Amino acid sequence: MTAVAPAIFAHTFSAEKPIRIGIIGAENSHTAGFGKLFNIDKKFPGVEVKYVWGETDAFAKSAIEKGNIPNQVKDPLEMM
Repeated sequence: MTAVAPAIFAHTFSAEKPIRIGIIGAENSHTAGFGKLFNIDKKFPGVEVKYVWGETDAFAKSAIEKGNIPNQVKDPLEMM
């Protein structure tokens, strides 16, 4: 079942409006990992991590660099 899920997910969203993700919290490896999954490896076409907010600039900038995330926001509400 897990081998089929990525294909279904990609098929469902690739033809529709792109999905933009904003992540609140950059203080662990998950943010950069999701950036890599969606932005670098492009495992799910039509889905991209576009924004990140972190409690510190250092964590946010690290996630941006490692995950190829284009935008850092100073307030999570900016992602809406």
